[in-house]
Amino acid sequence: MIKTCLNCKTDFKTYNSKRIFCSTTCGYDHKRTRKSKICPICQKKFTARNSKSKTCSTKCRGEFASRKANEKKKKICRNCKKVFIARDKSKVYCSKRCFYNDVFTRPKSKEHKQKIAEGQKKIRIEGEFVCNRCNSVFPSNTSLRAHKAHCQHEVIIKVCPKCKKKCKGNAGLKAHQIWCLDDKENLNKRKIITKAVKNGNIRRILSGNQNQSIDTDIEVIFEKNLREREIHYEHPFLFKTDKHTHLFDFYIPEFNLLIEVDGDYWHGNKGQLKSWQLRQIEIDKTYTKAATKKDFRVIRFWGSSIKKNCLDCIEETLHYGKTNQSRTNGISRDIRSWS
Repeated sequence: MIKTCLNCKTDFKTYNSKRIFCSTTCGYDHKRTRKSKICPICQKKFTARNSKSKTCSTKCRGEFASRKANEKKKKICRNCKKVFIARDKSKVYCSKRCFYNDVFTRPKSKEHKQKIAEGQKKIRIEGEFVCNRCNSVFPSNTSLRAHKAHCQHEVIIKVCPKCKKKCKGNAGLKAHQIWCLDDKENLNKRKIITKAVKNGNIRRILSGNQNQSIDTDIEVIFEKNLREREIHYEHPFLFKTDKHTHLFDFYIPEFNLLIEVDGDYWHGNKGQLKSWQLRQIEIDKTYTKAATKKDFRVIRFWGSSIKKNCLDCIEETLHYGKTNQSRTNGISRDIRSWS
């Protein structure tokens, strides 16, 4: 039987009626030409192994799959009408700016306005509400709540039973008692520490984020030297007038002397002063002026001078308390122009 080869178009003899090619090489060549494709990513010709293969390499296959997935995720933004790829099915806007521009600038419907009004009625209650601190009247409960955030209120002072130190509130007393108690009182100390851990006060002490009720390192050094010299003092001292309430660091009743220990950074000792440092200096001036009007004497020390030589600072306080004049060595802070 004579047949013509499909690949090379030559005649050949065969006894098999199903045979199409004259040789195996022609069969392989015909398969390669039949499965040759163009890669949609790199635009190169390649011989496909299977009918399912569409790309020439694994790199092109990954990029082809990512493009196909992104085409499914493509959406049109409601605000700017741009096409973007949404990772989440519920996403409708291409950016936060488009979301805010569309939600807050478009006119609200009547149903939406009714929902807002109903929610405000549940939260806001109108009537006469009186502040129990300053006796001022407000038309609603929300305005009274906003007023109480900055209204003057009395500072609760707790006294340590061991060293008779005055602390600001229960949290300040617990924080003070952690280092005030001796090793003999370990059982009581453990109870206070466990309570402080639950309230979160011990975390502030360990992390260094000290609030007003916890002593700074400068105050601890100054108080230690006062105890060694056996000087009677009060720490902290509550100064209260009609307009001002302030906790001074130390008060010596023998000389009627108020002592303030100022940190170099927060009170603006060195370098170019920032806006909040200038504000703090003005606050210090107002409290010193208010104290001098009430016949108190005020002296202030920088934290750096206490850390260098605290004994000189204590001698300066004794000299100022006896003579009402500061020495010329420049240890204390110059506040003569404030009064």
